[in-house]
Amino acid sequence: MISTLKAEFLKLVRPIFLILTLAALALSFFMATMGQQTGAAQFKTAKDNLALSLQRPTPCSFFGLKSGKRCDRARAQDLVDARNFVKQTIQDTRLGSASQQPLGAAGFAAGVMSSVPGAFLILLLAAFSLGGEWSGRTMKIMLLQDGRRARLLLAKLVVLWVASVWLLLWTIIGQIAYGQLFRRVFVLPPPPGLHDIWAYAGPRLLHAPLALLLFAALGLAMATLVRQPIGAFFGGALCLIVVNFLARFSGLHDWTPAGWLASWMHFKREPLLFDHLWADKMPSAGEPRALLGLIALIAALVTIAIVDIRRRDIQV
Repeated sequence: MISTLKAEFLKLVRPIFLILTLAALALSFFMATMGQQTGAAQFKTAKDNLALSLQRPTPCSFFGLKSGKRCDRARAQDLVDARNFVKQTIQDTRLGSASQQPLGAAGFAAGVMSSVPGAFLILLLAAFSLGGEWSGRTMKIMLLQDGRRARLLLAKLVVLWVASVWLLLWTIIGQIAYGQLFRRVFVLPPPPGLHDIWAYAGPRLLHAPLALLLFAALGLAMATLVRQPIGAFFGGALCLIVVNFLARFSGLHDWTPAGWLASWMHFKREPLLFDHLWADKMPSAGEPRALLGLIALIAALVTIAIVDIRRRDIQV
């Protein structure tokens, strides 16, 4: 088993893995920039609006009133609204501010890699490494050397999972570096306290490895079933699209893989933060149900791959 794992790890030393690592860094940067830019623009607008209300009270004619008590009350309400807008903006950008800090940046990266962007990268890796072995003669040669097919697939699953964790680690490193840049470019309110940042980032960092294992199992199953790189990738991508679509129906959300993953990763839509791409509109299932569902799904995907490779002939 050790020699098989060693051989599989050596296969990761390929240009495709470097390309996927750079793609993970680019996707994380793009999603973070969108949220940071939007949050900074709204925070500036809110501050400018409040400053203008304090320096230059709104003319009474704007309210359709003449000078007097009614106009004064309208101006006072306008000032209250401006202050409330600032407070709401600070609330909406709190996680954007948190993602400029190292711990918050790590949580942001975990959300990116544990949703559709990370899943697509892992599917690509599985499709063009494992799937490519089927379309060539590599798999036939490997099985002639060692016919224990189930062990070979389990070794490939381990390698895919380790590779996905590697992608996550580099994404975290990149996101922390981006945070230092963002603090200089995008002006946001002060970040929340360490306890609040951990409440956001902690569950994601602790739960991300299981999400990555799910994507690796899906990639393994699709590469084994389809046995062709492009078909394996698009087959896996179609599965992700279907489960996310089904999860948007309130009656199905808690019983779909997308709902389980959203619950497990604590995905929640924030107005000024783009830290994941996943179905998250409906109420989430509890963590225990989500954990059991994900484990069962991973076991089912691996079992399907093992049964398929044992029963089907290898044709090249």
